[in-house]
Amino acid sequence: MKYSSSITNSFKKHYVAITTVIFIGSLLVLNWESIVIHFQILRVEAIIRADDMGWSDDVKDIIKDLKESSNKRHLAEILLSQSNGSLVAEGMVVVVEERFSDGDKILNRYAMDKRWNYWLSYNNDFSQASLLAWKIKMNKPLTISERKFLSGWQNILDATFKIERY
Repeated sequence: MKYSSSITNSFKKHYVAITTVIFIGSLLVLNWESIVIHFQILRVEAIIRADDMGWSDDVKDIIKDLKESSNKRHLAEILLSQSNGSLVAEGMVVVVEERFSDGDKILNRYAMDKRWNYWLSYNNDFSQASLLAWKIKMNKPLTISERKFLSGWQNILDATFKIERY
C-alpha cells in the first residue's frame, strides 16, 4: 500500500510539472509574435539611446521588419503604447497603412500628444496629418482647411503614406 502511494505522489508531481511546461509552452507559442515585437522594440530603444542621431538605418530596418507582422492591429497597439514619440508615430503609420475602420478614433487619441518624433514634428501634428491621410485612404472627403493643412505635409504624405495627390 505504501509503495502504491509513493507512485501516486510521484505521478502527481510529474503531472504537475508536465502540465506546467505545456501551459508555458502554449503561452509562448500563442504570444510568440508579441514577444518578438517587444524584443525588437527594446533593440530600437537601445539603438536610439546609443546613437546621437536617434533614428538610424538600423532602426528603420527593424521597423520595416516589424511591419511584416501578421497581426497589424496588435503591432499598432504595441507601438502606440510606447513612451518614445517616434515609435508612437510608427504606430500611427500602421493605422493609416492598414486602413483600420476605427482609425479616426485611434488617431484622435494623439491630438494632444506633444512628444517629438523622427519626422521632425510633434505627434499632435503628425496625428492630424495621419488622420487626414487615413481619410484619403478611406475615400472620405476633406474640407478646405484640411487640404490647406496637408499642403505642408506633402513630402511626408508621399514618402510615408504613398499619397501623391489629395
